[in-house]
Amino acid sequence: MPSSDQIRAKLGLGPRPKPMFGHNRSHALNATRKISKPNLQNKWVVVDGQR
Repeated sequence: MPSSDQIRAKLGLGPRPKPMFGHNRSHALNATRKISKPNLQNKWVVVDGQR
């Protein structure tokens, strides 16, 4: 069975998305950590007649 990276390459997709990091900045310039996670959803893909 091909790996998810091989399937993504065959479909012309890039590498898997990674979380984005940054800071929330208030008006008083307080910095709080912010992590936005990618919205990953599993989908079935048919490649060469196989799932």
